Amino acid sequence: MSSSAVKDFEQLCINYCNEKLQQLFIELVLKQEQEEYEREGIKWVKIDYFNNKIICDLVEVPRTGILSILDEACASIGNVTDKVFLGELDKKLKSHQHYTSRNLKQSDKSMGFEEFRITHYAGDVTYSVMGFMDKNKDTLFQDLKRLLYHSKNRLIKSLFPDGSKSMAEVNRRPPTAGFLFKNSMSELVKQLAQKEPHYIRCIKPNEEKNSNIFDLERVEHQVRYLGLLENVRVRRAGFAHRMPYDRFVNRYKLICKATWPNPRRGQQLKESCVQILESAGLAQDCVQGRTKIFIRSPQTVFTLEELRTEHLPQVVTFLQKMVRGVQARERYRRMVAVQKIIGAYRRYKLKSYIWQLINAFRDVRRMRDLGKSIRWPAPPLVLSQFVSRLRVMHQRWRAATILSRIPAHLRASLPQKIAAFEVLNNKKENWGYPRMWRGDYLSLQDELELPTTVSTYYDGIQTLRQNHPFGKVLFSTYIQKFNKFNKSSLRVLIVTDRFVAKLETKKFKLLKEPIPLQAISRISVSAESNGLFVIHVGDNDIVGCAKNTRNEERVGEMIGTLLAHYDKITMRRPPIIVQSAVMCTLGGKTRTIRVFDAENNNVPPVFKKNGNDVDLICHQLTAVA
Repeated sequence: MSSSAVKDFEQLCINYCNEKLQQLFIELVLKQEQEEYEREGIKWVKIDYFNNKIICDLVEVPRTGILSILDEACASIGNVTDKVFLGELDKKLKSHQHYTSRNLKQSDKSMGFEEFRITHYAGDVTYSVMGFMDKNKDTLFQDLKRLLYHSKNRLIKSLFPDGSKSMAEVNRRPPTAGFLFKNSMSELVKQLAQKEPHYIRCIKPNEEKNSNIFDLERVEHQVRYLGLLENVRVRRAGFAHRMPYDRFVNRYKLICKATWPNPRRGQQLKESCVQILESAGLAQDCVQGRTKIFIRSPQTVFTLEELRTEHLPQVVTFLQKMVRGVQARERYRRMVAVQKIIGAYRRYKLKSYIWQLINAFRDVRRMRDLGKSIRWPAPPLVLSQFVSRLRVMHQRWRAATILSRIPAHLRASLPQKIAAFEVLNNKKENWGYPRMWRGDYLSLQDELELPTTVSTYYDGIQTLRQNHPFGKVLFSTYIQKFNKFNKSSLRVLIVTDRFVAKLETKKFKLLKEPIPLQAISRISVSAESNGLFVIHVGDNDIVGCAKNTRNEERVGEMIGTLLAHYDKITMRRPPIIVQSAVMCTLGGKTRTIRVFDAENNNVPPVFKKNGNDVDLICHQLTAVA
């Protein structure tokens, strides 16, 4: 309902419609209020409000209403103009408090002489009477409609169905626009009064359709002419707020310890509401209905909301704690489930892999190579270390099985033979692998040269142990040695777990200081089976030819015994050099030892000086005694 400019007949009809709807709206609100009070058993209190029925009567009442006066002017015979119609309005409505015009109020120059003003519920609206009568009349008379209805043209006939009425109705004056509009409004109001309407009010913040502009004056005008203030006034005149008991308790139970988190079992909702209101000191401003609690003043609602807002952080914290607890427990259950699944899957993979290994190694004992040629299935990543240990276990089992097939008397010297095999195989002839290795040969009586006895040997070894402590004699044999003075003599060579030493052959006394194992830089041996060896120590090496009564090649055994002991004590092995012409250093001079075969096998090996070189004359030794 706009009053910013002078309005015409159409706007009067629109504003009349708004007045009727506003009247219906207020009546329905009051009716709903009364019915709700009766349902809840609350005494009805008379409510004063602006009733716009007087404005509706100003427009629609018979004989003295604006529309009736307009119809009367339109039906009059003679020169009746819009100004004549305005004069009739002034004459009949001059005492009405909501009507005025320039003729009735000469001092109000905001109106023209052809205008009048109505005070609607939303404000004053000025109307111009110019064109009122023309717009109200229906200039198409009924006899013309009847004539056109009887046309032979089907289209024209269909446009005027009113022409089918009787002559009595045709000769009657056609109803005016105001009359038809008033009847339509009466019918609409009658139908709406039988319904339970729900209202949607739309308010424009500005006329520019701009989301950033809020025109306060424009909004106030819309609130006023939409009747929202009257609606609020009617509702606030009684109990401003009402709420079902269950909803009230659920919303405000947190402000009362007696009802939080839940009311006592078996307690009525009405009792819980009373406890909440009494704890807040607001019981005197509320009335209890049958199903709802009624609150008289908005301040009470505001107080309840403020109390609720104060307690909400505690509730939120409590809810967060409970939700986090639930989430944590759920996360824990999932983690446990995941761990169980992972464990089950790992056990499945382990069992599957173990069964693959069992199937692959089922007949491993019967295989010629004891499973060496078996291709291990690819293990899962989690079993990599386990499978590595299994491989080591299989290798050890295979080695133990192979060793178990070797006779016991040969098994003891196996580490020494393996060490010798690594450095002498395919390099030195007949290095002694097939025969039994005894190590400390001089502890055997048949190895000693008469008249020497085993007890004499043990006495010499005991004396050596007292002067130069060691644990065990690893190897001993007779050698024909050669020194830097070009002299050759028979000596005893012993290899202990700490040093190498040369002894004389009668009392087995130490001739020179023992050579520690770590002092040996390398060992050179001849490629032929002749017993020649050189232990390189600084600038004066030990040069010798192993000699024994069994005519055995024992250089390989000496090399294997030394290297195996180096491995046992985790000491770096000295290099082993195998060549036909063996090099040595005597007295700081480098010499070459050449070997010549002896004509007689019974002749012991002999070293001879040959210029700067050395010749060794000896016979070939055998690998097996």
